[in-house]
Amino acid sequence: MATSKIIAVIIFVITLVASSNAAKIVKTKPLAPAILIFGDSSIDTGNNNYLADAMFKANHIPYGVDLPGKAASGRFSNGKLYCDIVASKLHIKELVPPFLQPNLSDTEIVTGVNFASAGSGFDDQTVLLTKAIPVSHQPTMFKSYITRLKGIVGEKKAMEIINGAIVIVSAGTNDFILNYYDFATRIEEYPKVSDYQNFVLKRLEIFVKELYNLGCRKMSVGGLSPTGCLPIQITAKLSRGMSRRCIKSENKDAVLYNKKLQKLLPAIEASLPGSKIVYANVYDPMMDMIKHPAKYVASNNAAKNAETKPLAPAILIFGDSTVDTGNNNYHANANFKANHTPYGVDLIGKVASGRFSNGKLYCDIIASKLHIKELVPPFLQPNLSDSEIVTGVSFASAGSGYDEQTMLLTKAIPVSHQPTMFKSYITRLKGIVGEKKAMEIINGAVVMVSAGTNDFILNYYNFPTRRQEYPKISDYQNFVLKRLENFLKELYTLGCRKMSVGGLSPMGCLPIQITLKLRRGISRRCINRENKDAALYNEKLRKLLPAIEASLPGSKIAYANVYDPMMDMLKNPSKYGFKETKKGCCGTGFLETSDMCNSQSKLCSNHSEYMFFDSIHPSLATYTHIAGSTHSTLSKLLDA
Repeated sequence: MATSKIIAVIIFVITLVASSNAAKIVKTKPLAPAILIFGDSSIDTGNNNYLADAMFKANHIPYGVDLPGKAASGRFSNGKLYCDIVASKLHIKELVPPFLQPNLSDTEIVTGVNFASAGSGFDDQTVLLTKAIPVSHQPTMFKSYITRLKGIVGEKKAMEIINGAIVIVSAGTNDFILNYYDFATRIEEYPKVSDYQNFVLKRLEIFVKELYNLGCRKMSVGGLSPTGCLPIQITAKLSRGMSRRCIKSENKDAVLYNKKLQKLLPAIEASLPGSKIVYANVYDPMMDMIKHPAKYVASNNAAKNAETKPLAPAILIFGDSTVDTGNNNYHANANFKANHTPYGVDLIGKVASGRFSNGKLYCDIIASKLHIKELVPPFLQPNLSDSEIVTGVSFASAGSGYDEQTMLLTKAIPVSHQPTMFKSYITRLKGIVGEKKAMEIINGAVVMVSAGTNDFILNYYNFPTRRQEYPKISDYQNFVLKRLENFLKELYTLGCRKMSVGGLSPMGCLPIQITLKLRRGISRRCINRENKDAALYNEKLRKLLPAIEASLPGSKIAYANVYDPMMDMLKNPSKYGFKETKKGCCGTGFLETSDMCNSQSKLCSNHSEYMFFDSIHPSLATYTHIAGSTHSTLSKLLDA
């Protein structure tokens, strides 16, 4: 049903957005301030997960099998719902969260949420069986939402957001299936289906007017799908020897209801000054798909090839916790693991996947921007599919570094040992696609390397185990850079040709470093000396990489600058939407709390306003900005 509804809503988007100079707006600027969703399972993004008595819940496999992380988020689909896709096309957000989800961030509230409930309908009698939230009760949640929104942005701004929000309403199917066709509880009261249609439409009218009274002005109201073609309806009416044909009478009823709805909506709009209420036609697109399925397979494949063709065959990741997507989860002795809450709180399904952040890591974001995949899986994850192997994995390990002495404390997989896993990967890749194709994939893969911070923090600043051997920081820098050079040459020997190597971040501004150097009465200031050391290291790395590239024929090795973008965020936080740059959202870096997040950590209310998620690792917002600043680096690799 999702695909057809996307087609229907395109008309709605054009009518409500394109007519107001949308073409002049920069592509990534939201085309509406927020999106608000009301209805049933076709658009419930997970509210029923938090309803104890709800009969229908999609919080288990195989739901969500095609979502990143295969998260069963509560969506009744293998992936996104059409309201998520519309929100993405409007550049509002990638996923619309359910309002009942605990600890919704201020950002999620401001940009809109979902109030729909699987099993709901306009007729309150529908939920006697399903125990869902009736459509008529969803405005009660909306009122609570408005109260919180006003608390975040103020009353005037809140009403501006609601007035400008795109409102999607989709319900009615359950009313007819449960009350008229399959259980016939309303037939005695409404012996003619046309009478029951009028009753449902009156309930719909009352609901739309209530949304208007609460501030909604731009509304899309979905009609019924070809109800008689739903597999459950065909099965329910199936007799022995009968082929699986659509129930024509139910489809005719849906057509009649939709015609009435199309006439009703303009009348409602005329009675509500300043409103724009559009009919979303889902019946005709779905019926065309049912009659001409091959046409949509072909067009979908063509669109997919045109829009999402990968810019590189695979992505391969090496390094430390900044790019470890979960390998330490499967590394028994590793001291640092992010396999517990609140890590992953902003991933689909709130999955604590092993990523040291509230959401994606920047290597995931890069993989998505390159149209390779949404999430890069860790190589040590059991039962990796062939498709995951072919498109690339991460070999990184949290707590790792170029200096093997770093791992004496962290028990991580040293960067120098990660090529051993890579060799196993190559063997499996060859088994899947053959030796020639495997080497073509590796030669063309984008290779990201990010490490070094742990080496300096653990071996030189906080536990100066290397100072006796390297009394000058410049000497230790040279040692680490030599190890890095050897590592890159080994990757080259194994077939890697397009490599991006990250420099050091402003280490002296990590919350943990500020805390460790904190003295009573001193404000939380960055450690300038450590930042200067990082800048010097980065300058040496900039000069080293071209020399390495020149020694490796056919290679393209680019420097990934993370220092300058992060320093700009620290100096100009408001430009990036940050309100806090010296403390973590959880595991704040205060002496009395853990450096990492744990189940007892106090979590900040708005994750996107914090530059760091814990006292060491950037937040999803920071990683997003860093990924955005690396486009030129990637272009150099992809043009090679």
